[in-house]
Amino acid sequence: MAVEGGMKCIKYLIFIFNLIFWLCGIALIGLGIYVQIYLNKTLTISNVSTSGAPIVLIVVGVVIFFISFFGCCGAVKENYCMVTTFAVLLGVIFLVEIAAAIAGYVFRNIRFRMSTKMP
Repeated sequence: MAVEGGMKCIKYLIFIFNLIFWLCGIALIGLGIYVQIYLNKTLTISNVSTSGAPIVLIVVGVVIFFISFFGCCGAVKENYCMVTTFAVLLGVIFLVEIAAAIAGYVFRNIRFRMSTKMP
């Protein structure tokens, strides 16, 4: 299937934006690993919930990495299956964001305490 004119521009724009997201996913994975290593060196972790943030960063980075990979490859190769997978995954992320916003609104008055022991 040949792409011409304006569709070629859209194809490359999708590729460029997904490449940026792919790099951001790699950056989030690296940041999560760095924070996890730094926390283990400086803090005595008293419970599991205090070390959740770096793990969330790593998981979000991996998800962004794979979704943007499908977007990049699907746009460049014009592969229908990859573009469809990309679109479905973006739809799922949109629904999760709506659910998180609703949950954040419902639980807006709950406060969490973190207790850390400094050496």
